[in-house]
Amino acid sequence: MHAQLVATLTGQTREGVEITDGQVTLDIAPFVEVVKERLVDRGIGVATRIPQVHTSFVLFELPNLPAAQRAFAALNALGAALPFVALAVLASGVLLARGRRRAAIGAGLGAAAGMLLLGTAVLIAREVYLGSIPPDVLPREAWPGSAWATRWPPTVARCGSV
Repeated sequence: MHAQLVATLTGQTREGVEITDGQVTLDIAPFVEVVKERLVDRGIGVATRIPQVHTSFVLFELPNLPAAQRAFAALNALGAALPFVALAVLASGVLLARGRRRAAIGAGLGAAAGMLLLGTAVLIAREVYLGSIPPDVLPREAWPGSAWATRWPPTVARCGSV
């Protein structure tokens, strides 16, 4: 599901699926070709007479998709630079302070507190999210396997604060 969402937001869709101006359309030509090839491979010679069909139809419309795609692209571009910007701001704050030792200690404690707060927020959000899924859809014993992506940020935060 995550890969499909990322493909939609980046506009990198599969063959036959096109996203234009918030409309997700499906062209059945690639599917007809695959079926035609499989029929011919199985010895059904009549399948060679199947004409090329380029019929497309709108699967659904997402009016806010272009805005979401622009926001995703901006966040994706900024995501790589933001940690370095944060470190530069932190380092410049320490270097510009009168008492650099005290500023460095304050910056370290502030970063550790921020990581602790982020780790706690991720754990709480994980519990709320997984708790909102009905047990018949996702059994409680499946939680550890389904939430692997939310396990590593608190660990990274704990390691970073040391």
